[in-house]
Amino acid sequence: MQNCRHRKLSAFSGVVKGGTATLTLPTGGTYEQIILRTNLTPDELTRVEITLNDDKFYNVTSNHLNMLQAYHMKKIVEGVYVIPFSDFNNIERAAVSSTAFVTEPNDHITLDLKLSDSIAENKAIKIDTFAIMSDAQPYRKLLPRLYTQTMTATASGENDFSGLLSSTSRYVRRMHFKTNKMDKLEIKRDGREEGEMHKDILQFVAETNGKKWNVDYFHYDPLVYGFMRDFLLPTQHASEFFFRVNTTEVVQSIEILIEGLESVAA
Repeated sequence: MQNCRHRKLSAFSGVVKGGTATLTLPTGGTYEQIILRTNLTPDELTRVEITLNDDKFYNVTSNHLNMLQAYHMKKIVEGVYVIPFSDFNNIERAAVSSTAFVTEPNDHITLDLKLSDSIAENKAIKIDTFAIMSDAQPYRKLLPRLYTQTMTATASGENDFSGLLSSTSRYVRRMHFKTNKMDKLEIKRDGREEGEMHKDILQFVAETNGKKWNVDYFHYDPLVYGFMRDFLLPTQHASEFFFRVNTTEVVQSIEILIEGLESVAA
């Protein structure tokens, strides 16, 4: 992360209620974060997607973005949405730079915003886009990912989730389970237990390390201490890899917001 600077990007096309506003992002530099300054509420800006060469690697709602800001105890301003790439909370400088979104000259990158059809007819939609960027890097080693998956939780007590997208190249930075009925998380891999985490202890550790739990979420954050090396959760496994979620009552399903990292260097 060198020569970090702010850059105002071009205007979106297709800015109409009920439509998809699209912006092609310039390439060659390194994106630390993107900030949207709008006059839109989270109900009006329903989804934020970033696609790299046909790979939709960011796919979230504006409410997800605000939740992440709140978890990291960052200021939330009405109509302003932060799309995070670099993990600025890391103590290691190398960890911050390695989580940035590195672009390459021939990349095709689009930022799409889904706009609700409930926006008032007389509302003039305003969207300004600012990129926090640093110098170009020789090539992309890692790709940050932000997306959701859903697990079933039809039992009061133990519910297993084995559907996490996994490979030898994928790692988990954080997982945010959207439920206030969850009190324990266990991680199982290839017949062994890799962790048993209780809500009250996780919350205590988070809040003593500059994080704030959302009352509607259970946050699993292996990077909570500010280090990435040896703290990322690998998803590689030989036979099985799953999360055992303990709920205090039946919740039917749980949405999981996943902050991931993928090794993409050849």
